[in-house]
Amino acid sequence: MAFCSISLSSERWRLRSGGDMRGKTIAVLGLTFKPNTDDMREAPSIPLITARQDMGAAVRAYDPVGMEQAKGFLNT
Repeated sequence: MAFCSISLSSERWRLRSGGDMRGKTIAVLGLTFKPNTDDMREAPSIPLITARQDMGAAVRAYDPVGMEQAKGFLNT
């Protein structure tokens, strides 16, 4: 399994993947708005994760502080 750091817009992801990410697993490290908090207000991870899920990807996410808060915002 390959690992890469991703910071592409959803549209660029869609184009690169052909719009279908079924069978792919995306890792997201760091979910909260600010480091060392559980603050999920306006967290950029929320639209990133939901867009990848909408394209069919499985998402594995981790945040050392914000996991409990993130569960309320994301489909798990």
